[in-house]
Amino acid sequence: MSGDDTVLGGPARGFPETHWSVIAGAKDRDDPRWRERVEQLARFYWRPIYRHLRIRWRMSSEEAKDATQEFFGEMLEGKYLREVEASRGRFRAFVKACLDNAVRQAKRAEGRLKRGGGVAVVPLDAGDDAPLDPADPGEPPEASLDREWRRALVAEAVGRMKAAYESEKRGDWFEVFRRVDLAEGAKPTYREVAAALGIRETDVDNRLSHARQRLPGIVREVVAESVADAEALEREMEELFPA
Repeated sequence: MSGDDTVLGGPARGFPETHWSVIAGAKDRDDPRWRERVEQLARFYWRPIYRHLRIRWRMSSEEAKDATQEFFGEMLEGKYLREVEASRGRFRAFVKACLDNAVRQAKRAEGRLKRGGGVAVVPLDAGDDAPLDPADPGEPPEASLDREWRRALVAEAVGRMKAAYESEKRGDWFEVFRRVDLAEGAKPTYREVAAALGIRETDVDNRLSHARQRLPGIVREVVAESVADAEALEREMEELFPA
């Protein structure tokens, strides 16, 4: 892969459009892509924020949905943009600087949180009622947000890798990765995967190695979209995925 190519195989055209530029576009309702940008931002980040509200603030599912809607609605109206500089170009730090403060203000006001000022920024059925991971008593309050943020980033990267393999007519390569590394419970043996897919065990090994080497680069590309520059990218990678 040349230095001018991205890990997905396309040409690199400088630093990617970041979520800062998406926010700027989403604020302009006259922009034809306004709705698309709002939905893009909300789809990607609703789960970490929603689950953080459930875990950190012990909100019910409905309360967390409402609070997530309100947060996105106010953020996209520019309420929190004064915090951008303090975040040093990292969207996760920006959210941390705003989210808990927004909840505290809402609780002090004792007002019913609205769903994004009347704009359905996050799908109202997006609540995750699955059992939540218990918080470690010794972890900082924001650790749940970081944990869910990592999950969202990796899930997005896995989805992009799947799409890339399919576009290359190599969907069976991703299927090997899915059956082994995404398996729930006990992982199948290479022999079992080979028999199920009608390939050799060496093919399983080679395709799995290829996917495992490819995924970190895609994760890095996803993270790059949430920061402003290369320096912020390195800081974010170090914090989210320490060696």
